Parts: sequence; structure tokens; C-alpha cells
Amino acid sequence: MEQDYAKALEWGTKAAEKGNSDAQYLLGYMYSSGEGVEPDEGKAVEFISAAAEQGNYLAQMSMAQIYFFGKGLEQDRAKALEWFKKAADQGYPGALEAMGEFCEEGYGVMDPDFAQAAEWYEKAAAQGHLEAMFRLARLYARGLGVEKDDARAEELYAQAYEGITAVGDEAASNELWALGVMYREGLAVEADDAKALELFTASVEAGSPKAPAWLGAMYLYGEGTEPDEAKALELFRQGAERGDAEAMAWLGYLYVTGTAVEQDYDLARQWYEQASDWGNGNATANLAEMYEEGVDPDPDMARQLYEKAAAQGSEEAQAKLDSLAG
Repeated sequence: MEQDYAKALEWGTKAAEKGNSDAQYLLGYMYSSGEGVEPDEGKAVEFISAAAEQGNYLAQMSMAQIYFFGKGLEQDRAKALEWFKKAADQGYPGALEAMGEFCEEGYGVMDPDFAQAAEWYEKAAAQGHLEAMFRLARLYARGLGVEKDDARAEELYAQAYEGITAVGDEAASNELWALGVMYREGLAVEADDAKALELFTASVEAGSPKAPAWLGAMYLYGEGTEPDEAKALELFRQGAERGDAEAMAWLGYLYVTGTAVEQDYDLARQWYEQASDWGNGNATANLAEMYEEGVDPDPDMARQLYEKAAAQGSEEAQAKLDSLAG
């Protein structure tokens, strides 16, 4: 096997020097993963970037992920979006799904656009992308960006469930997260907290940004396991470090309530603001509540934040606005 890696490195280097984008991407992958060579993020970015500039869609996807997670280059989600779009324009399913995520979540780069998110997810799902099916199902279930359609949502949940379970041990980290959510909420399968806990744990270990918040919530409330506030705090911090706004919002909640940490409204506000800036409607709604009911109330700011939260998909915020209007 070592000899095979040596040959791959030798021939890949020669081809890359001649401008072969597939070879450049292969070398970048080897230096990124450390397969056959010592890991070197600098060289990985150099080769992947060269391939991406030539239109290699796998390299474009990798550049997007490098910027999204800040691995090898400073985190820059606006640049990540640019590279995802280039790969999506070539029809790559993972990039189509990622474009849907940006439109749904915002990620601090754009205002949520659920209708556009649904369009991207539809394109990815049509090519068999399992996480896109799951995310699209959630939009249909809530009527976000599409007309609410429970039957369509159930159909998509079932397709995602069948696809992810068929993949088995080869499932990607976010596919494990999606399957965990289905077991947690009883979507296309009977609810099973123990199974959800198992799947979220595997997803966290595989590097999913989304799973730590869900697993942390289960430890916080003792669902499928014994309550463990310290473990929940650890998981929420892990999710926040991975850039998940939901985990940031949970940290805000812990600081508001003084759960597993010393109560600190300033830190709570900071975490809610960061999560809000990254598109989390629940965090924005909680921030609005702090301005509405806090030590120094600001009704105008509270209303602006409720409106922002509603636009981000918060049903709680929309209900609050409806009550104020009534």
C-alpha cells in the first residue's frame, strides 16, 4: 500500500505540474488527509486551489469547505458561498444541497430565503442527495418557502430514511444527524430516544457541525440518557466551535438560566447575537425577549428582533407579532 501511495505521489506530482486538475485535486486531498504523505494544510490548499481555478468541481467543493470551516485558510463564509455556487453550477449534488443550506440558514452571509432553499434542495434531492431530501421535508412540514404539504414531507422523510439506512456504516456525518432527528422526532420511523442518542453520538464523532446541539439537548434534559448538564455544556461549546448557530443559541440559554455555568446576561446576549447573526431564528426571538422583558427594556428593538426572527422562520416570533397586532 505504501508503494502505491509513493507511485500516486510521483505520478500525481508530474501530472499536476503539467496542469492536470484531477492530479492537483488528488495531491491536495492526500496532503489534507495525510494519506501517503505527511499532512500539510498549506500544500493541500495550494493544489486544491489550482484545481478549483481550472473548474474541477470536486476541488471547488473542497475550497468551499476549507473557507466554510476555516481549515487551512481563515474562515470566510462569503468565499465559501462563492465556491459552492461554482460547484453547484456544474450540477454537483453536494454543492446544490450546500446552496440550499445557505439560503435556509443564512450563515451570516445572506438573509434566509426559504423558497430559494427549497429550489436548491429539490435539485439535489432529484439526484439522490439524502440530506437534501431530509431538509426539503422539513420545509414542507413547516410550510417554509413552499406550501405546507404533510404528505410530501412524509414521502421525503421516508425516502431519506430508506436511503440513509441502506448506506449503513458509510453514511456521512450529517446523514447520521438527519437520521438521529428522525428517530428523535418520530419522522418516518417510531420515535426512539436511545437510537437517536446513538446516532447523534456517532455523528458528533464523525465531525458533524449540527449534531452536538441535538446531543447536548438530550443530555441537558436526560432524554435517552441520564441528565448531565456538564456534558451538555461541553457539546454546545463543541457545536459552537464548529460554527453551528443552534449550539450558540443553547449557550445563550445556559447563561440566561445559569445552567451548568454562572448566570451571565451579558454573555447570554453575546451568544444570542452571534447565533442570530448566523441566521438562527430561535436565538433572535430569545434576544427579542431579553429586550422586551430585561433590566433595561427597549420595546422598539424587541419588535425589530421579533420581525427578524419571524423572517428567519421562528414560529414563536410570528405568534408574538400576531399577538401584538391583535
